[in-house]
Amino acid sequence: MFLSFQSTYLGVTFDRRQTWKPHIAQAETKARRKLAILRKLAGTTWGANEKILKTVYQGTIRPHLEYGSTAWSTSAKTNLQTLDRVQNQALRLITGAMKSTPIKEMEKLTTIQPLCQRREAKTMVQAEKLKCLPDHPMKHRLSNLTKNRLKRSSFVHESKRLSRQYREVLPQNTLPLTQEEEETPKATEKPGIQICTSVPHVTSGEDQNDTARQALTLALIDEQYPKEAWIHVYTDGSATNAVLNGGAGILIQFPGGHTATSSVATGKHCTNYNAEAEALMQAASFVQDSADPCYQVVFLSDALSVLQALENDKLPQLAKALQMVRQTRRVVLQWIPAHCGIPGNERADELAKEGAVEDQPENSVSFSEQKTIIKALMRPRTNRDDYHTMSREQQVNLIRLRTGHNRLNAHMNRKFKLAPSPTCACGQEDQTAEHILQRCPLLDEERKEVWPSPTPLQTKLYGSRQELEKTTTFITSAGLIV
Repeated sequence: MFLSFQSTYLGVTFDRRQTWKPHIAQAETKARRKLAILRKLAGTTWGANEKILKTVYQGTIRPHLEYGSTAWSTSAKTNLQTLDRVQNQALRLITGAMKSTPIKEMEKLTTIQPLCQRREAKTMVQAEKLKCLPDHPMKHRLSNLTKNRLKRSSFVHESKRLSRQYREVLPQNTLPLTQEEEETPKATEKPGIQICTSVPHVTSGEDQNDTARQALTLALIDEQYPKEAWIHVYTDGSATNAVLNGGAGILIQFPGGHTATSSVATGKHCTNYNAEAEALMQAASFVQDSADPCYQVVFLSDALSVLQALENDKLPQLAKALQMVRQTRRVVLQWIPAHCGIPGNERADELAKEGAVEDQPENSVSFSEQKTIIKALMRPRTNRDDYHTMSREQQVNLIRLRTGHNRLNAHMNRKFKLAPSPTCACGQEDQTAEHILQRCPLLDEERKEVWPSPTPLQTKLYGSRQELEKTTTFITSAGLIV
């Protein structure tokens, strides 16, 4: 008889047979302990909205469910399901949905990925990192044939399976990490290059509309960079689904009134970030070769992350290209808000999209780019839904009406057998969300007061904020509990 043996190293518990069951049990216990935070923050008619609850879950509970997952992701399915049940319970608390609500519906509404997908993404990222380390012993194991003497899966088996699954969409050539580590330029190597990452009085919140952003930005450009003395260089980058078929767009407006444009394909596997950086690189080269050196030049870009990276010395090649321009003229990089009607920015965006549809060269990517591409491929798509701006009580009512898993007679009778009949009190149909919102004769007066003209069910449940508020107002005025 063997004595049980467990050892904890860097927060991961190893057992004798490496089933990972003790570690997963500990992770579940820690996560369930913190689920109490969500329960204290919201009920079905009061409390924090979905955005706050989602932030609490992702910041304090989910890390316990994922720590060290690249090591134990091949554990038995029954072990992993214990963690899935914790997330499922958190989804019900976040949305206020009933216990019978399908998990996929809650995941779709909250854009919270299933834990299995996140574990796959972490496994792929870890495998790519190991492949980028030339002297790491795991690089050879991932490259050579896999030994299959044991029936149990392993990290190597799983990473190879995922590599085959995503072969068509992932770059096959990743640069070694040693080639990424270039010397960053010192602050003294870029004197006079001014980087402005804001426009006075322009905010990113919903309280400021596009017209206001446009007016404030155009006023800044006219005052600080008049066309008579400055070369205006608008740049933009684009990539399909943020990771494929990159394009760079450049619009240069010279003081004499003439303009120059350029569209460049930046690679089959290219992120928006890299396309934006490449657009600035190409623009700097173009200005250096063709512009009159007596004029100052301002690069106008909506790529805030690129400008911040340049400010922090994280883009040495771009810094070097701009320094070459700085040798003959004053250089300023100015951030501008995107998609608010600034003519130069809109034109650069069109040029970037033109570059994205050109023939794309096969390009090698860095590990950081590969990591971004993997995460983008696994990330759920988000759609604009005013549901997320509603109060807690309104959100609970809406998800229950949308999914059909609610306290109306039809569901309570068929699913839980807690209602004597699925029929509505009117006696004409089953009491469903569609019936009470569209046809129930007992609610005609309340319905006409909220919706004087006929309104489709789709609009009532998935329309604008104003329409959603009408729906929740109707439920309250009708005295219904859903």
